[in-house]
Amino acid sequence: MMTMLSMKRLWGMVDGEPYLMDGSDVSVPEGEPLFFSKCPVKIRGKAKIFLGNPPAPFQAIPDDAYFDLQDLTRLRACSVRTILRHISYGWLKGNKWGKEYLFRKSEVERWIKSVPVRIGYPPKKHSRKRK
Repeated sequence: MMTMLSMKRLWGMVDGEPYLMDGSDVSVPEGEPLFFSKCPVKIRGKAKIFLGNPPAPFQAIPDDAYFDLQDLTRLRACSVRTILRHISYGWLKGNKWGKEYLFRKSEVERWIKSVPVRIGYPPKKHSRKRK
């Protein structure tokens, strides 16, 4: 009789991209986005960004991790232009790393709590109708 071996998966897919994992199962609520933590490093004078494995929900990522613009757009459901506007107003503080902006998790949490993001067009001003 043949026995089945239980093997743990050592890889997975997030947003169509493969990633490595340590073989442990990560339980994530349905519909919650997963994020890769970012680690900025300079190698031979060039700015590089390494991704942390495995991806995790926002709350499970360590406090010293960084996020990029695409992570913030998925987290807040807004456009890159909105986030760049908040940076220019000084509401969100980010570090320029090479050609990308990186944001510490603590700064992102402060921004989420203090600044509301409105989605859509601004409300129309009602004008008085002529008689």
